[in-house]
Amino acid sequence: MTPSYAQEGMWIAARMGAGPAYHLPLALWFDGDLDVDALLSACAAVVARHPVLATTVTGDGGGARLTMAEEPPVTLARPSGPDALERLVRDEVARPFDLDGGPVARFTLAPAGPGRHLLLFVAHHLVFDGMSKDILVRDLARFYTTGARGPVTPLPFAPAAAAERGRAEAALP
Repeated sequence: MTPSYAQEGMWIAARMGAGPAYHLPLALWFDGDLDVDALLSACAAVVARHPVLATTVTGDGGGARLTMAEEPPVTLARPSGPDALERLVRDEVARPFDLDGGPVARFTLAPAGPGRHLLLFVAHHLVFDGMSKDILVRDLARFYTTGARGPVTPLPFAPAAAAERGRAEAALP
């Protein structure tokens, strides 16, 4: 898939050493009983619905290309010790993304005490922005409450990126 021009610019900046400047974290706290397996399944369903979250970004000589990664970005963490949760969040937000190997987004679920959990989502700005958080939370809640049953219909990303590139090219002389 061809990325949008904005994504290609972020890919160039990342390759030049932008570090975690383009890492976008979203912390979701859950109080009370939590079906951990259902939440992990909901995270996987969100990735299936938004496959751009499970991509790699590589150069092909003519610019950046998006391709599918091999592993879903969903993990269960078991932090222990004083300040372990704070350290986990700090480390996950700062942990580099392997743009060539992907994926460029990840979910980490961690217990935060009795009846409390933290779901930390961190994505590279190449595939996620501030406006996307409401969509992610909405889909996550829907898949958690429905049990993420049945096949998930992925939302196509390529047509939106192609349309954005077309609008930009039409505006250029």
